[in-house]
This record gives sequence, C-alpha cells and structure tokens, in this order.
Amino acid sequence: MTFDAQAVYTELHAHFRGRIRRNESLSRHCTFGVGGPADVWIALDSRDELMSLVRLCAERRWPLLLVGNGTNTL
Repeated sequence: MTFDAQAVYTELHAHFRGRIRRNESLSRHCTFGVGGPADVWIALDSRDELMSLVRLCAERRWPLLLVGNGTNTL
C-alpha cells in the first residue's frame, strides 16, 4: 500500500482546520531543533481528538507517529 500524504491531508483538513500542515519541519517542535519534514502534522487539542485520529489511522492503515513535547526526539 502506498501512502498518499496529500490525500490524507485533504481528508483530515476538514476536521483539523488551522491545526494541520503539510511538510511541517519537526525542528520547530523538538527541544534540540532538529528534524526533517513531517508529511502531515496535526496539533491536537484533546484526548478525544487523539483517540479519533488513532482509530482513523488504524482503519485506513495510515502510518502514525506521536510526538509529545519533542524533548526526547533526536
């Protein structure tokens, strides 16, 4: 299965307007200021949003990487 980041972004944009970005630099979210671009970046506001996103990614078989405050990310 091929991951189509633009299609994922388009589908999720309606749910996360203003909090979803394409090719977001992870360096902006990590303590050490390092990291390449995330295909799709979403800033979540609640546990419910997180659970919904995890379920949706599992259903669609989309890859998912959760980043907290980015303090242990290198």
